[in-house]
This record gives sequence, structure tokens and C-alpha cells, in this order.
Amino acid sequence: MMHQLQMPICTRCGKVHTHFLEYAYSALCQECHDHWIVETFSMSFAALKMTNDAAISFLHQRRPELFDRGVMPDYFLALKSQT
Repeated sequence: MMHQLQMPICTRCGKVHTHFLEYAYSALCQECHDHWIVETFSMSFAALKMTNDAAISFLHQRRPELFDRGVMPDYFLALKSQT
């Protein structure tokens, strides 16, 4: 019997990853998942009504891991500058 190793591949960037959710591997790697969170928030009605500083503070209170991994605030500001 032969076993084939299966590695999860990110559906967004195509990299092999080890980003594990509660019960299974995520479809996205950690970096793409972090970017998705920031993108989703930046397009939300709440974020559109906030100043950049208020939005960054809001995310820092609720998702400090984005700052720990270096995604915030640079990625958020880059997204806002494109709009």
C-alpha cells in the first residue's frame, strides 16, 4: 500500500501552506487569509465611515494578530490609497 502526502495549497496564491483552522486546513495560507480579512474590513460600511486612524485602532483592538504578523497597518493604508 502506498500513501501519498497531501499538502494544502492556497487557492489564492498557490503556495503550499500549514494554515490550520479548527478542524481542517484552510483554503488560504495565513498571509492570504490575513489580507482577505483586511480587504473585507476595508470595504465594509463601518470602515468607509471611519477615518484611517480610527479604522486602524478598531482593527488593532479586535485583531491584534494582524499587527503582530506585520500585515497591519501597511496593507490597510495601501488598500485605502488605491481607492
